[in-house]
Amino acid sequence: DAASTDGTDAILIDSVYKGNLLLKNRLESFSKNNNDLLKHFNIKSKYIFLLNPDTYIEENVVDKLVDFMEGNIGVEIAAPRLLYPDGNIKNSWKKFPNIFRVLHKRLGMHSAYVDNDVYNSKISQKIEWALGAALFIRSSSFGESELLDERYRLYCEDSDICFYAMMKGYEVWGIGGATV
Repeated sequence: DAASTDGTDAILIDSVYKGNLLLKNRLESFSKNNNDLLKHFNIKSKYIFLLNPDTYIEENVVDKLVDFMEGNIGVEIAAPRLLYPDGNIKNSWKKFPNIFRVLHKRLGMHSAYVDNDVYNSKISQKIEWALGAALFIRSSSFGESELLDERYRLYCEDSDICFYAMMKGYEVWGIGGATV
């Protein structure tokens, strides 16, 4: 519980989860909160699934992601495709931002250059980065280091972790057959 003010902490303390809680008394960043969870519970898992709390996962999505990762050792991060509640695809697989893409978008200039900054999420493919709402991460390459860079309070930690993986020689893939 990250410093909630609606009584959630009291409900959790009185619940069956009371021995499995991390209660924080102040708001901190997405990166810090996730890193603290991993440390607090001493999580030593082959994979870490970062998943936003406002998401729903399809049946067997974790199995699909594990199967993909087990069959593709060079892949460090797998991102399921994201759908809006109405079933439309959210463009969540992207190319890294650069000054030209940012300027084109901010100035409302639609061109092939800007339109090509996202991928078709219906098929599995190698991508540059994916939104952090759902990232399935092979934890072995991070060793004792922090999973997420805590200098990012909110946003950019997803592109940063994908960039970090690529700089270490690993791949990032979007998985079209797994849906969140």
